[in-house]
Amino acid sequence: MIEASGKRRDASGPDVVIFGLSTKGAIMERDGLDVISGTFATRPTRRGALRRIAALISAAMLLASAVVVGQVPAVAQQTTPVASGITGVTVETLGRGPSSAAPGYTLLLSRLTFGPGGSIALHTHPGDAVFAVASGSIMWTTGDGTPLLTRADAAAAIAAGTPTPPQPLAAGQEVALETGDAVFYDGQASHSVRNDGAEDATVLYSGLRASDQPGITFLAETSTP
Repeated sequence: MIEASGKRRDASGPDVVIFGLSTKGAIMERDGLDVISGTFATRPTRRGALRRIAALISAAMLLASAVVVGQVPAVAQQTTPVASGITGVTVETLGRGPSSAAPGYTLLLSRLTFGPGGSIALHTHPGDAVFAVASGSIMWTTGDGTPLLTRADAAAAIAAGTPTPPQPLAAGQEVALETGDAVFYDGQASHSVRNDGAEDATVLYSGLRASDQPGITFLAETSTP
């Protein structure tokens, strides 16, 4: 009951439905206005009707404002979708097939096009793989494991007959991969990649994956932002 000075009428007001709620309450008169516990009163006078309409509009505006700022929960909330871990990247499978040399594994070749800002969050693959930058630049961050980096000039030296060992990448190490650079890694090496440039970057990915496992598994980031 709302306390107010004035005359009291011990009567129950009629049912009033406001935003799906139906309530009743005792009516009190104060300066010609109805003050009610739990509801708005209905009076046959024009002046009272106008004031009741104004009160309803004010209540609706207050309720709407509360919902906007989060003070009143919405009736229904949408479930937040689970992020896939891939943003702004187009993946095309160029070829794939079962491996006769490694039964139970599938060999595949894919082309990945990273738009500006495109990224793939920390993840692993179920098998060995080579990640080669065909054009543009890619930032590579190692999570766990020891991937092996072969720079473009080292690849040229190898092609010319000069053995050149790859560069091991340590956990947590971030490197920029340029056109012609390639990283070999196994299924235990987690990593994330992104395109920080203003142009597209293209990557050729070749992987030997266990056929009975997901092709990619995303992991929770453990580093502090």
